[in-house]
Amino acid sequence: MSDPSPRGVLSWQPSPDDDLATQPPRRPRYGRSVGWAIVGWAVAAAVVYVVSQVLRLPELGGWIALAGVIAGGWYGGTRGGLRGRREWVIFALTLSAILFLAIGLGSCVYAIALYG
Repeated sequence: MSDPSPRGVLSWQPSPDDDLATQPPRRPRYGRSVGWAIVGWAVAAAVVYVVSQVLRLPELGGWIALAGVIAGGWYGGTRGGLRGRREWVIFALTLSAILFLAIGLGSCVYAIALYG
């Protein structure tokens, strides 16, 4: 006897019963989220500069920098539309890699400029 139901992956087409289409899977927008996180980090860097250099409060500037990294990542993820723990973990790992590489490259460029 053959089974009349189709096997394999169901397509995103209307059901023969109620004519409601199922939604295709949503692709996370990591690029958009990273872009918004970088915007958040730029704003935090401007605030850190003002607090630590203009107002002469370097300790407070350090705490604001730490909070700015966290808040920039949160801002980027929420503006980018991330949902679910898995998307947030992948996004956090991506941001950590970007920060690690940016700080390392920035330190090398600074050392080359300083010491020749």
